[in-house]
Amino acid sequence: MRKIIIFTLLIICLASCITIKVPKIEEGQFIKIHDYFFLDAKVTDVDELILNKDSTFSLSFYNPVVTSKCQGKWYYMDERTIYLKCNEPYIPQDTCINCMPFDLSWITGYMRVRERKVKVVNANKIKLELPESESKKYIILKRIKE
Repeated sequence: MRKIIIFTLLIICLASCITIKVPKIEEGQFIKIHDYFFLDAKVTDVDELILNKDSTFSLSFYNPVVTSKCQGKWYYMDERTIYLKCNEPYIPQDTCINCMPFDLSWITGYMRVRERKVKVVNANKIKLELPESESKKYIILKRIKE
């Protein structure tokens, strides 16, 4: 009986030390669709992240008012974390960004947060971290099957 208990405890200890390997994501299209009602009308927002094999990406937040979008490079920080860094957008020299008396970034679609982290949950699901100013910490995006 004692041997059985020791053997069972040994198996439990060994099983708890095994880590689950998360598959590396090399490319894919991940999306989240939000449906909600605003002034008695159904509104749909779409969040989309496209990762390419050449380590480039496109991140978009679509809603009825404005589309925020950026492209850039991505790389793995560790086994479960992808780091996204947006390229700076082209702005003509004669454009005065700071001349406006109020912030127009929400109208132009300029994405203020230029760097983000993505946690890989599994091969078909990722968590996109949101800026600290947001009420949620992250959104879950799911892979679109091709």
